[in-house]
Amino acid sequence: MPWEFNSTRIDNKLVEWGKQQFLYVGDVASYYLPYVSYINSKVEDVKFVCLKRDKTETSNSWISKLTDALSKNNFREQDGSFRTGPFYSCFPKYETSSLFEATGMYWEEYYGRARVLEEKMDNFRIFNLKDLNTLSGVEQILTFAGF
Repeated sequence: MPWEFNSTRIDNKLVEWGKQQFLYVGDVASYYLPYVSYINSKVEDVKFVCLKRDKTETSNSWISKLTDALSKNNFREQDGSFRTGPFYSCFPKYETSSLFEATGMYWEEYYGRARVLEEKMDNFRIFNLKDLNTLSGVEQILTFAGF
């Protein structure tokens, strides 16, 4: 999904989810954040679990993934064929050539927006990624999700 809101793309995704023959349908991707309010207005009984990781760990992880796969900075405007790469549109763009700085800026924007959503919506909650490593943390996430 592109970071810049695209109603056609999200509507197509919602149709895809609606075709699933399961009691519960889930998806995991950071690029859904700009679509949370829209999804919330279209889907009944939806829950949003946002996992928060340490800023430096997050930046190092993005750098490892993105530089290994593409050797480009997906967090700034690029010229040429790179603009059509598989991940280019999934991220906001920042005025920096430093991938580490850009991923830090992304982390700040992402969790700033997530905090606003959490304050406004009862069905959006931020959990620490480390909660997945403890029984009580997993229980809290599953309870929130309605299990």
